[in-house]
Amino acid sequence: MNNPIDEYPTTITANIPGGYHELPLTDIPTAIARSESIVQRQLGDAYDTFAEAAQVIANLLSDLREQNSCYCGIGQHAAPDGILVTSWLTLSILKYDSARNPRLRIADLVAERTTDRPDIYMEAVNIGGRTLLFSESTPTYRVGADKSDDDRPTATIHQIEAIIPSDDGSRIATAILSTADIAYGQNFRPMMMSLAASIQFRSTTAGTSSLTL
Repeated sequence: MNNPIDEYPTTITANIPGGYHELPLTDIPTAIARSESIVQRQLGDAYDTFAEAAQVIANLLSDLREQNSCYCGIGQHAAPDGILVTSWLTLSILKYDSARNPRLRIADLVAERTTDRPDIYMEAVNIGGRTLLFSESTPTYRVGADKSDDDRPTATIHQIEAIIPSDDGSRIATAILSTADIAYGQNFRPMMMSLAASIQFRSTTAGTSSLTL
């Protein structure tokens, strides 16, 4: 993927959970049309409820494209009550100017987000000897193609975010799960913990960064 980071680019490897279909981040309208097609085939008559969520994700994808995202996928999974829950999964890489103890890097992020987002729930978790940061929130986004229109309707989604620092703390990988089915968002916690635990950083001499599945 064409996502240069520096003269020694980083590749991340991750075990993407089953049930996700990868969407391109270079052509957002095509990505949304593809996701709508996937959901329409699976939902049938219930498809009408997907339209609002699709517009929210279109806005998110546009933002993610500018944030070193290297993967985005749409998936549907059955909840315990049998309801099919649609969700989007994104992975991105962020490079810092210098190395830092990974635990201190996580502490920096906690302090920063506590100030910017007092409503967000955060927890540092040790998995496999690494300190990872998990957060959960229900942010509200304005939806619609014209981002300059302050009267656009709003929609709320459930988000779970996992932040994984590299061994030297110079980079972090971020995995974000988003779903408009807010009541079912917490069901994805175990899946996100497994995904975060699987993410590894790899250095490469190639000129681009990519995601290896």
